[in-house]
Amino acid sequence: MLFETVLPFLLAATLLAAPLLELPQPPSSGSGLNEFRNSFSSESQQSSDDGKHALRGMVVNSVTGEPIRGALVQIYFNGQSSMLTGPDGKFQFEGLPNGQTVVRVRKPGFFTEEEIHSPGYAQQMVPTGSHSASLVLKLIPEGVVYGRISEDDGEPIEGLPVQLVVQRLQNGRKVWEQRPGATTDEDGAFRIAELPPGNYFLSGGPGRTPVTYPSKLSQPGAQGIPAVFYPSGSDLAAAAPISIVPGRRVEINLTLSPQPFYRVSGTISGYSQGQSANLQIMNSVGQPLAYNGGFDAASGAFRILWIPAGAYTLRADAADGQGHSLSASVTVNVNSDLSGIHMVLTPLVNIPIHMRLISSRTGSERFSEQENWFPAYVQLVSRNSGFSEFRYGAQQVGQHGNSSLELQNIRPGTYGIEVNP
Repeated sequence: MLFETVLPFLLAATLLAAPLLELPQPPSSGSGLNEFRNSFSSESQQSSDDGKHALRGMVVNSVTGEPIRGALVQIYFNGQSSMLTGPDGKFQFEGLPNGQTVVRVRKPGFFTEEEIHSPGYAQQMVPTGSHSASLVLKLIPEGVVYGRISEDDGEPIEGLPVQLVVQRLQNGRKVWEQRPGATTDEDGAFRIAELPPGNYFLSGGPGRTPVTYPSKLSQPGAQGIPAVFYPSGSDLAAAAPISIVPGRRVEINLTLSPQPFYRVSGTISGYSQGQSANLQIMNSVGQPLAYNGGFDAASGAFRILWIPAGAYTLRADAADGQGHSLSASVTVNVNSDLSGIHMVLTPLVNIPIHMRLISSRTGSERFSEQENWFPAYVQLVSRNSGFSEFRYGAQQVGQHGNSSLELQNIRPGTYGIEVNP
């Protein structure tokens, strides 16, 4: 038996910063059957005179065992049938033929096992008939993180962004996943719900605008709310995890002190006349920050107002008017006002891929002669210390009968290679 090894050869130019495209995550089906109890009871469905049957069951909280009112239950016989559970958590579908169906259940504030364990969770089929058992469907209650953020004097901080990240396994490796966040209200309160089980890390800030200004705006002296990782760290390495189990609600209160805010300015060049550039600023873990400032396309000058001290990456993107993408990035350490930064836009890199098959029996090498056939799928995966994992998948280029694979519009950076036959 011949075993063939795929060897990708990547012909690349030198890479200099971090990537943009993130591999989309696979969609969730949204619900599923949590438990099918194969026990008969006095509620077992009885066949009627016309051969139709009923399907009964109850939806319960997986933690407390309490019935869940108002859960949406759906079955599929010649289309979809739906109903809401009653105050006792029970449901009953009448007039069903003999057969089997998928049963789905949903309720805001709860997860199904399919959502928690997807994509490895196997959905079960439920039979209908004269000897069908009553169902017990379990929903897993959400976790919630809530709290209040205030200054040293107890004054609430309004409009401060609050974010949660969690580490999960993906393709056998640990990756960071950022959850939808929240913004503090006028009382400094925030609430982040719909959290599946896991260990989360919480960060708050920075504020977009200072809380105090200098007597003259052209002078230094502005102070604002910096970024903080719970309980009091300035970066992820100093953060403590928040353990979320089904149904747990965790209160987190933070007290933050205003810190100096600084200004950053410079120029961007390399884009075509009549075009513009987009400027992003990202913190040390790759999170983009909202900021006040502006960019003048005529002169290429940019200005970023009021950011706290820290390490940042500035990234500029533009198009050259001919469909080509341009990019530039620079890392800055901010501990005072910075000026004179210059960023030169350059084209992103395309990397052609050549594959050949090697026979393990004879050691001879041969190129595949099959038209438009490629023995493996190749991806570049970013390797950085940030939260996001970016992936670039190979694209087929060229005319029919003379096509090849190419990794397109690659940002400068350090990558790993994944090859899937």
